[in-house]
Amino acid sequence: MNNFFSDYLVASLRVDQLVSGLAINLVASGITSFLARLIFNGSTQRLPGIEASIIPGFSKIPIIGKLLFQQDIFVYLLLLLIILTTYILYYTNFGLTLRAVGEYPPAVDTAGLSVSSVRYCAVIIGGCLASLGGAYLTLVQIRFFAEGMSAGKGFIAIAALIFGKWHPFGFFIIWCYRSFTTANSSFRCEYSLSIFADVALYYRYFGISRISRQIHTPKSIRYSLS
Repeated sequence: MNNFFSDYLVASLRVDQLVSGLAINLVASGITSFLARLIFNGSTQRLPGIEASIIPGFSKIPIIGKLLFQQDIFVYLLLLLIILTTYILYYTNFGLTLRAVGEYPPAVDTAGLSVSSVRYCAVIIGGCLASLGGAYLTLVQIRFFAEGMSAGKGFIAIAALIFGKWHPFGFFIIWCYRSFTTANSSFRCEYSLSIFADVALYYRYFGISRISRQIHTPKSIRYSLS
């Protein structure tokens, strides 16, 4: 719903993407906090979680067995979505149209296709996929709802997308590195991994400004949607 409203403001009403995005983010945060207090009566309730799915045989492989074959359904779905998204974006007509809308919308309009319809479709699909992240937080990672539980992960995802050069596999690699540096407490290592976290933090906040000129950004993001 939020994504549909956001696309309506940007694509139909020509509202600035940054302004509308921040406004919707603040409104959504307030609404979810209000509904949580209304439904749970202001208390924190444990939610039924999703357990890990153990793949027989493969789960006993040293090191990678627990890493790859003892995960929940969301992890396997993520790997499938990365492959599927890459195929759709780069090997189908819909993906070609979608990338053309991001690069040069007039070309799509000249071909007789509706730019607004493609944008609506893309934003709605993206919103559905993003909702899986919220489901993972509440049903797998912490198994209850709390205000601000995402802790800015959406903004970090945008940074990972830029560092990954707007490619699904590039985004996945950057996010894996980020996850590795922030999950050092779960590793039983003799040495601290804080140095990796420091490096990741540096690139997260300062690296974008230095490499932004070298990364190709879709032109319709940098300019007005007129």
